[in-house]
Amino acid sequence: MEDIDELKVAAEALGRNCRIHLSKNSELEKRVLFIIDSELENVIQSSITIEWARKLEKDLVYVADIITRFRAGILRTTKT
Repeated sequence: MEDIDELKVAAEALGRNCRIHLSKNSELEKRVLFIIDSELENVIQSSITIEWARKLEKDLVYVADIITRFRAGILRTTKT
């Protein structure tokens, strides 16, 4: 069983919270997702990923996973 990583869980929860606001403006949602996707395309050159890795004292793969989970939270739809 994998240990629960609070940062990863929080990233997805934050993404779900952002979804509420982004769903009100499709252009903003597209722009945010474009930026996230661009940063994840080339993690080694991603200024966001590099800066977060430095501040968190983590490797780029770990930080990319946090960003990926944030993105997943944004894209997650609620079941009714």
